[in-house]
Amino acid sequence: MTRHLDAVLDAVPEDVLRPAWAHMSLRMVDWAIRHFTPPEVEHWLDLAEQRVS
Repeated sequence: MTRHLDAVLDAVPEDVLRPAWAHMSLRMVDWAIRHFTPPEVEHWLDLAEQRVS
């Protein structure tokens, strides 16, 4: 499943993917900070960094 999702994301143009990924990542990290534990926040930060950097 992860490979399929990665393939779909790889097909999205970079100028579309980066801002969309950054926007959703910010929302998910914010949600994690408000509702989850620090290790779970780290998980979302790690995920966010995969496509932004």
